[in-house]
Amino acid sequence: MERAELIDTIIASRIDKYQQKYQGLQLLKNENCRYLIAKNSQQEGFFLIWDGPNKNVNFTKEVYQEVVQEAQKHNLKTPYHVYARLYLCQVDTVNFYQIPNSVLLDFELFEFQEKAALKIVEKYENYLRQPIIIKKGEEETPVPFIQILDALTGSGKTVILAKTIGEIIKSVSRPPIIL
Repeated sequence: MERAELIDTIIASRIDKYQQKYQGLQLLKNENCRYLIAKNSQQEGFFLIWDGPNKNVNFTKEVYQEVVQEAQKHNLKTPYHVYARLYLCQVDTVNFYQIPNSVLLDFELFEFQEKAALKIVEKYENYLRQPIIIKKGEEETPVPFIQILDALTGSGKTVILAKTIGEIIKSVSRPPIIL
């Protein structure tokens, strides 16, 4: 997904939910800004932290400093509305919105993420063929399938799980309960 498509998707996905904030929204496509994408009638800036799926998509301290510079250049007020993958620099002047996972699913996963997702799907399918049952007298209780995914922050656990869930839902007649 290209940056322009991502901007359109994010704006469209939020406009109904936050109608007042988006009143008078002006897209800033030709302003030579790295992150600033729009401003509203209250002169609040909207920023997209997106350099592509294989580059920085997180809101860091360094990114925050650039956001402030762009906001000052355009005489924008706080709060700054920031869309990014992860909120690694939390500040009072920012309203943070995580880029929705449904949008991220349109991007190609790294090979290790794809392998991890498919391995979990395979484990789930094996479990369905041979579920674990605990018997106590006449009573049989199935043990639920549980998968724990542990990895470093920023390694893509969310997209791995989203891909896994998408694949599982395609292959079963009754979708699983996911907590």
